[in-house]
Amino acid sequence: MRNTLSQIAPRLGMLAGALAVSATLFTAAPQAYAAQSDGAFYRAELVQPVEARRSVVRDAMFMCSGTECTGTKANSRANIVCASFVREFGAVASFSAEGEALDAKALEKCNSRAK
Repeated sequence: MRNTLSQIAPRLGMLAGALAVSATLFTAAPQAYAAQSDGAFYRAELVQPVEARRSVVRDAMFMCSGTECTGTKANSRANIVCASFVREFGAVASFSAEGEALDAKALEKCNSRAK
């Protein structure tokens, strides 16, 4: 059976459209991720400085140096991650997840879990 141009053209159009969408997502997604600064999901400021070190807390990799800490995304709520974080690194002056800081009450509760 012979395919005519009228039978092939719609398929080629769909293929071209799919390729265009894929190319757009392929280039736009990494740029959007990079726009989130250094890719950190969590940010914490410690009350007391620590030596530079890394640690896994609730499936998130945290890197701390001095009083500044950043961490990758975990599968737990920010309050739970914060409570586990202070057990590992000590009390925090601030703790945020995806740019949203814990309020004073949540921060106080988090710090109550510190060593």
